[in-house]
Amino acid sequence: MQVPSDITDKIIMARLHLFIHQPFFASLAMYLKPRISSDVPTAAIDSKGHLSLNEKFIRSLDQEAMVFVIVHEVMHLVTMTHDRLPVGGNMPLFNIASDIVINEHITNDCIPLPRESMIKP
Repeated sequence: MQVPSDITDKIIMARLHLFIHQPFFASLAMYLKPRISSDVPTAAIDSKGHLSLNEKFIRSLDQEAMVFVIVHEVMHLVTMTHDRLPVGGNMPLFNIASDIVINEHITNDCIPLPRESMIKP
């Protein structure tokens, strides 16, 4: 599904914010390929950089939260989350653990966790 213009604008603004404040993350965020998906409750990324976004969730975010989501998904690529799940591993549990570690790295890089409903490190 094509990404609506208001969501495209949010992504662009998040990337611009990152170029000014976090150029490392900005350079990686430029490679993401956003798409709308009702199959994910929030956001998800595959190992090829396809960024699946839940339209309702993304529209609920302010700019600070959108920056956090973009950086969070980029970090799944940086940490190679997709390649580290052991054979026969518990995917939901592994994803939660990965999210906690990623969020701790992000908040240590001075990007605040935008709301308590996101997994807190």
